[in-house]
Amino acid sequence: VLLRETVGKLVSGIILCIGFIIAGFTQRKQSLHDMIAHSVVVYDDPSKPHTAGLVVGIIVATIIPLLAVVGVLSAIVLVSLSGAREEGQDSYVKVVLSQMRGEAEVYYGKNNTYTTANNCSSGMFASDTAFTAITSSLKDKSLLTCFAEGTSYAISIPLSTTGQNFCVDNLAFAGKGKAVDSDSKASCVSSDSRI
Repeated sequence: VLLRETVGKLVSGIILCIGFIIAGFTQRKQSLHDMIAHSVVVYDDPSKPHTAGLVVGIIVATIIPLLAVVGVLSAIVLVSLSGAREEGQDSYVKVVLSQMRGEAEVYYGKNNTYTTANNCSSGMFASDTAFTAITSSLKDKSLLTCFAEGTSYAISIPLSTTGQNFCVDNLAFAGKGKAVDSDSKASCVSSDSRI
C-alpha cells in the first residue's frame, strides 16, 4: 500500500498523469502505480460495469495538465506584457521631454533667456502654456525635476528602472542622467552613455 500510494502515484503524476490514464487501456485496469506495487483494484460486485469512474478519472487526469500548461503560458504572457508596458512608458516619457526641449528653445528665441526656475512650476516652465500642455499628459508631474538659469536649463524624470532618470538640457544632452543646478548653471549629470 505504501509503495502504491506514495512512490507509485508520484511517478504516475510526474509523467503528466499518463500513469493514471493507462488504466483505461490495460486488461486488468491497472494504473502505473498499481503495476509498480503489483496490485489490482477489486470491486465489491464485479458484474456491475465501473466505467463511469474510469471516464471521470481520465477526464480529470487530462484536464489538470492542460490547466497547468495554460497557467504557465498565461504567466509568461503577463510577464512579457509588463515589460513591454514599462518600455512603452519610458518611450513616452522620452518623447515628452524632447517636446519640452523644443519648447524651451522656442521660449529662448522669443525672450533671449530661459529665466530662472528651481522647479517645474516657476520661471519659463510656468509662464509658457506650451509647457503646461506637454506636462499635463504625464501621469505624475510631481516626478519632473526642472531647473533654469538664464542661459541654461535641465529637465529630468525617473524611468521605470529604479534609480534611472532621463534628462534633457540646453547642451543637446538627451539620455540617462539627472537635472542639477550648480554654480548658477543648470545641466544634466550623466549616469550612463547617451541614448
